[in-house]
Amino acid sequence: MFSESEFWSVLLITTDPDSDKPTPLSVVSRYLELSKDRPLDINICTHDKMEWHSGLPTEHSTLQATKLSMLHVHKKVQVAAAMALLTPHQRRWQRLHVDVMCSLAEAVTPTTGTLEAPVLESMNIHGMSLRQMFDCGTPMLPKVKEIRIDGYDYHEFPPFPVADFVRLLYKLPSLRTLRCIDLELDPSSDELNPPDLGNPPKIKVVEFTDMVDNDIEAISSCSGRPTVTLAHYKCCVFKQRVELFHTSGSCILTGIYSDTEVLNVLKDWNGPQCSTLHLNNDTSFSEDIIEALAGPLPDGSWICPNLTELILPGYCHEFSDDWSAQGALVNMIETRYAFNSNTQLPPQGHPAHVVSSLTRLTVNAVECVKETIEADLEWLDANLVSVRWGDWSGGSGEYFKSKSSVEGPDGETYA
Repeated sequence: MFSESEFWSVLLITTDPDSDKPTPLSVVSRYLELSKDRPLDINICTHDKMEWHSGLPTEHSTLQATKLSMLHVHKKVQVAAAMALLTPHQRRWQRLHVDVMCSLAEAVTPTTGTLEAPVLESMNIHGMSLRQMFDCGTPMLPKVKEIRIDGYDYHEFPPFPVADFVRLLYKLPSLRTLRCIDLELDPSSDELNPPDLGNPPKIKVVEFTDMVDNDIEAISSCSGRPTVTLAHYKCCVFKQRVELFHTSGSCILTGIYSDTEVLNVLKDWNGPQCSTLHLNNDTSFSEDIIEALAGPLPDGSWICPNLTELILPGYCHEFSDDWSAQGALVNMIETRYAFNSNTQLPPQGHPAHVVSSLTRLTVNAVECVKETIEADLEWLDANLVSVRWGDWSGGSGEYFKSKSSVEGPDGETYA
């Protein structure tokens, strides 16, 4: 019974700094045999504990460099050998997770050249590995729904034109989630020709980490600037206002410290149904940003015109410990509410729609946020559907209704 368990369909293949500790190829072969016809969940990784040390050459450093070089060669051979065993079974690959040093990325390619994995649904792979797989021929990856591409350094590898990168995405017809980490792409002058590419994938979720504005804009532009339901930008650099992905649901910002950079994202965040803005830890949410949200731009448009929900789950720069900014937040919500209530504006989704009112607010005020005055909480409770400010919660008037029901005329509370 144990030999028929689905346990055998999950493979963890590791290489180790000690050359006698990689996953034995005999173990890989045994797993492939016992997994029979089941889909395979493949994980290939290297554990790197030794580092190069800069400085003048010494006998010790020379010996260390020699040892590291030998270990590197061994790892590359080990990865290539594992791929040789896995390649005949690539039609069973369902999940491929590759976490190796960038210098080993070239070894992570099918030995047959062309990648044919008709049931593969999820890939986590280095940029160079992915590029080589596609360079070997047109792959057959009809079911890949999610791909995470981790790293591409143009100093180490040949330039990777944005147009070529997007062409890879067009070869993944079922792609719905795109995650890119630390990719350095070349803004090639070659233009994409949509008729030659076919239909673009219907991407719904994008996540960019440690990337620059120009590369993100180029990927969005070459992809036809699709509308996604979720866009997450983590520790990215936005030195200028760029055209990002249209967002029809939530926009999440994490680790963006500069007011200017946050505004460069928000000023573009104007998809047809944008509703939720989520600012994670260490993202700036200063009084200047809040005031920019409180009124129209010179051209009459509003930043985040369809914003109905704001989530501040952790510490935000220049907000979480700033009473003035917190007061500005309440004023901004009141201003948008008043503008939306006092004018006969078309509803959200209408071509002539101007701005929406916020209906939901979450502020994590534990330990680092100063208290708001009761009048502000009472207004938020009365005019928003849902409010959470630290350990206080309300909305739809429920909090102060329940409070008044247990207080006497003199304000004393009764059981």
